[in-house]
Parts: sequence; C-alpha cells; structure tokens
Amino acid sequence: MKKKIIDVHHKGIAYVILDEGICVFTATGRESLSTINCAEDIVRAIARKENKPIKAFRFFDLQTHTGYESKRPGEVEYDQLLLEMIDDELLSVQEWLPEECPAKVREIFREYIE
Repeated sequence: MKKKIIDVHHKGIAYVILDEGICVFTATGRESLSTINCAEDIVRAIARKENKPIKAFRFFDLQTHTGYESKRPGEVEYDQLLLEMIDDELLSVQEWLPEECPAKVREIFREYIE
C-alpha cells in the first residue's frame, strides 16, 4: 500500500487510507509542530487532498520516534481521533483514544517506526 506525503505547518505527514475509510497518519520528522498540536489541520489537509468530506474517514495518529523525541525506535502510540463536528465542519479533536496498533499499519509505516 502506497503512502502519500503532505505538508502541514512545514511538517511532513505520511498517510494512507485503508479499508473502510481508516486513515492513518504519522510525522516524517520533527521539523515543526507535533501531530497532536496540529491534528485538526492534518485532518483537513488529508480530506482536501482526497477530495472527500472529513466524515468519510476514521482518523488515527501513529506517534513514533520519528516525530517525537520521547519515543524510542520501535515504540509507537496509535490513537483514534475523536472529532467534534458541526455538519461537515471540523471544530476540534476532542480525544485521542489509544488502540493496539495493527500489524498491517506497523508494516506500512515501518520506516518511521524502526
């Protein structure tokens, strides 16, 4: 599965759309804001790039050592974003809900995890 790269606040973001509208994204480096601090802008940018409404996706933030100094190589945090929406407008990310990172996601994003 091929990852796509977008730029959000001068930060490279790699993302992939999986089955059933699951969208997983991760930082490609530590150049700027963390994915947590610019999650709303990342969600909007991905939906715009895919030319689909935000509601078409379930978004997951994959946090790795590539984007966070606090993480060691191989260590990940995989969180589903709970979005606050009004109609089709994203207001904010309300919560990051931790989940087990699927093996398929680890494989796709291996270069950012190891």
